[in-house]
Amino acid sequence: MEKLILVIKHFVLQRDLNEVFTGGISSYSLLLMIVSFFQLHPRVEAKSPNANLGVLLLEFFQFFGQLFNYNCVALKIRDGGSYAVKSELMKNMDNNYRPSLLCIEDPLDPKNNVSKNSYAVFKVKNSFDYAYDILLRAVGPLSSTVDQTKSILGRIIRVTDEVIDYRDHIVRRYSSRKKIQHKHQTRDYDNKFFVSFNLLFKLYLLT
Repeated sequence: MEKLILVIKHFVLQRDLNEVFTGGISSYSLLLMIVSFFQLHPRVEAKSPNANLGVLLLEFFQFFGQLFNYNCVALKIRDGGSYAVKSELMKNMDNNYRPSLLCIEDPLDPKNNVSKNSYAVFKVKNSFDYAYDILLRAVGPLSSTVDQTKSILGRIIRVTDEVIDYRDHIVRRYSSRKKIQHKHQTRDYDNKFFVSFNLLFKLYLLT
């Protein structure tokens, strides 16, 4: 699940949808969405350590980009996770029934809707919808119509030099226990990570 979280967070970050004060979605809300996705996934094998991450990423984008009813359904994480009627759940929250586009019950405080300030959440939804369509086009039945020499994951995510420099800065500033990696080592990791996801996406055609 860690790799999936990394990819989705980076996807949201690159579209400036990760800041709550601009209506985006917080890291905590995004994490709870991913946890809920796994908790309620209909396929048992999705929770396996050997699950196909490419397929799971596609399914996540499809679910929260096309299938999930943001107007009527809320997410609950406690007790193994469940869906709830949004209007009923919000009546018991501290926001005095203030309208909220996305409702995620805080597992640490059931009266708190952790996503109540994400007023631009439909931009997040639309970005997930876009990502699903782009990736499906690259690996689905119509994949022969698109350029197969390009990275599949790279169609929706870019690891730029700026991102790598910023990550190195964070490591240097806050990590005293881990050995600082040079830029070429970091880029090598990113390349291997992208290659591994691309292989998983290709396996999607066989599942």
